[in-house]
Amino acid sequence: MRTGILPILLFLVVITLEAQNTKIIYIDANKTAKNHTTKSKDIIKLRAVKSLNKIESVKKNIAFELIYNDEKSVFKREEMLIPKGEEMYYALAFVSVPLGSYFFKNRKEKYKIKESSGEIFKIIYPNNQYNWKITKETKMILGYECHKATTVYREYDYGRDVELEKSYTAWFTYDLQFPYGPFGLTGLPGVVLEGQEDGDGFGKLHLKAKEITTIKKFPKIPKGRKIDYIEYNKLQGDYYKEIKKNK
Repeated sequence: MRTGILPILLFLVVITLEAQNTKIIYIDANKTAKNHTTKSKDIIKLRAVKSLNKIESVKKNIAFELIYNDEKSVFKREEMLIPKGEEMYYALAFVSVPLGSYFFKNRKEKYKIKESSGEIFKIIYPNNQYNWKITKETKMILGYECHKATTVYREYDYGRDVELEKSYTAWFTYDLQFPYGPFGLTGLPGVVLEGQEDGDGFGKLHLKAKEITTIKKFPKIPKGRKIDYIEYNKLQGDYYKEIKKNK
């Protein structure tokens, strides 16, 4: 009897451990897609506006996922099937959303995986990247009481030689006590269920959690060339300056 019970208990323990990955699905928090218009009767401009509106509508179909456990997390675009005939619109829509993934190991290291010029980089960011201000505002998201936090982040664009400023708003919950969130919003005393990015540059997003589930397997983490984020930004700046010079 004892011999038979032990394997069953071990099996149940293994199953429980495998199911300890939480998965949060995020979608565009904007209720309607941005509508581009023009008073011009020029065919080329009319087609351009039509394409822009199509891209905006396509962006509403793109979802993101944050997967985490006690040790690490990853945020990335959710895998999806692209309808035939709309490949171009989805390709253009992907330009304005994060192409890299954020990973965390033992909460000590924060990095972004990104492919550039045929090479995969592991871009290291400081774990305390953001100086958050937690406000008294609260609201409910998926049954969790969430608290509002804001921050302003400045980063130098070495390609254009200008300092970019972005503001972030995050709604996090103390009920999920892990410092993770969408598109790299970390460092708060709870998981971020809604995040908004505004300011200079590209890739502005406003995402809100739609669903929270558990999964067994944690995504495989790709490898890449390890590089500090400032060094990477300088490298990209030199690359874009060279392209501009050759033009």
